[in-house]
Amino acid sequence: MNAVAQAPNTINERIFELLRNNGVTEQKLRPTLAKVCGVSLQAVHQWSTAKSYRAEYLLAIAQEYHTTIEWILTGLGPRIQSDTVLEPRKNQQEALALVEKSKNAIRQLSESLETTDTATAYKLLQVAMDMEKIKDALR
Repeated sequence: MNAVAQAPNTINERIFELLRNNGVTEQKLRPTLAKVCGVSLQAVHQWSTAKSYRAEYLLAIAQEYHTTIEWILTGLGPRIQSDTVLEPRKNQQEALALVEKSKNAIRQLSESLETTDTATAYKLLQVAMDMEKIKDALR
């Protein structure tokens, strides 16, 4: 039987899978995430429970674990990304393009949820706006 590897279903599951695949134990998942994002353990617990991640946290996680924001948010695209795309100081144009692509994916996902899950659609729009701020900061 040929099994096709599927991305985990939720943002939390994908983030925690990234950490586990990099040797982080279950007990250290949230403390490691707090360190990567530069926030308190309580902050990680709040936003991982609410499933509402700020764009700068997603970018920090993507950079630390060599993936894309698109994969974290949707499970689409390659899980592993090359370092050159994820280092905005080294390759600013590619970083800007990545942020724009991810922002567009978030907006599309938000639009598809507008009629069934307005709360999630609203949160996704907030993430898209945060990503625009990241894009401005990279310029």
